Amino acid sequence: MALFLDAGPSNYKSGAIKVLKSTDLNQDVATPVLDVVPPAPPGSDPFQKMQAVVNTSTDVSGINGVKVQLWAQALGTGNSPYIDSFGGTAGVEIPAGAGLAMTANTPLTFSRDWNQTHGLGTVAPNPANQPAVDQINALLAGGTEFHCCIKANVFAINNNTDAVVEGQRLPASPTLNFNDPRQAQRNMTIKTHATGTAMAMMMFAGNTDDDEEQDVLLQLVERPLRALPRPEFAELAAAAPWIRTTRKKFKRGFVPGLEVVVEGKRSPIRFADRPLDDIALEIEGKEGPKVDIVLPPKKPVRMIMQVRVDDEEFVLRSLDVAQIERERVVGEAHVLLLSVPKELAKPSARFGKAA
Repeated sequence: MALFLDAGPSNYKSGAIKVLKSTDLNQDVATPVLDVVPPAPPGSDPFQKMQAVVNTSTDVSGINGVKVQLWAQALGTGNSPYIDSFGGTAGVEIPAGAGLAMTANTPLTFSRDWNQTHGLGTVAPNPANQPAVDQINALLAGGTEFHCCIKANVFAINNNTDAVVEGQRLPASPTLNFNDPRQAQRNMTIKTHATGTAMAMMMFAGNTDDDEEQDVLLQLVERPLRALPRPEFAELAAAAPWIRTTRKKFKRGFVPGLEVVVEGKRSPIRFADRPLDDIALEIEGKEGPKVDIVLPPKKPVRMIMQVRVDDEEFVLRSLDVAQIERERVVGEAHVLLLSVPKELAKPSARFGKAA
């Protein structure tokens, strides 16, 4: 295999997918935030680019015709909407024409402008998906943080015939194979909320049937945690610079292998010992941990996950939003929720090295 995207530090925070801005926002590089209108130094034109960095393995002298596919998808269950200003379900292919040449062990960056000038704040009309497009436009225009994920795929073609010679050209709305290093994903925003107050996260529920409406059950459940699967361990370890891996042994009830280090003080991360009292979904005027609704075809519906978080520090919780059709789970959104002191949510928070 000659081509690869760096999938570290985890499946959903691939280091190969980046946001390049015209000025430093002093943000955690692990959690890039997209701006509809990115800030810029005085006298300069603001820009914001989505980037995918491709590498080649050591056993090749070079490769021609390299391309990258990118998609932007809203968070949700079922058929969540793809953001039309970023190519919709078909995504975008970079470069648009013939593929580029690479040399061994030399990374190559594939970029695509994405800000208000290039449609980020005005998602293109889409008759098949207009309600979702309208909602995305309203959110982007209103300054609300918008949660989406960027999917990437790298492949190579014969520049004369356009035939794929390495990897594969993925179809619209792809399901990624995280065992393939040529495919990667990155979640693009993190939003912090004060404990003791209601937290609201926007997402979408989408009908999996493009032709007929479906009766669905949407269900929000807090799952008890006693251990973390490897992918979730990697997600949490990469979530913030003050979360560190450790060999220190903790008693039962704490997350093994992870700790928080702030100004030299080390603290374990605790699994929640009791569920939250106040969790609900709000969709189409209905509210509760379980909501029955009829979803129309090709029109994803906005829903809000509402959670009131206890006043607690370094407590980890696991929340699942499931979409159930005909007693079968057809889509699911999974959220890890870690409560921390307010000062750690600020860019100026200091942290130190573990001993």
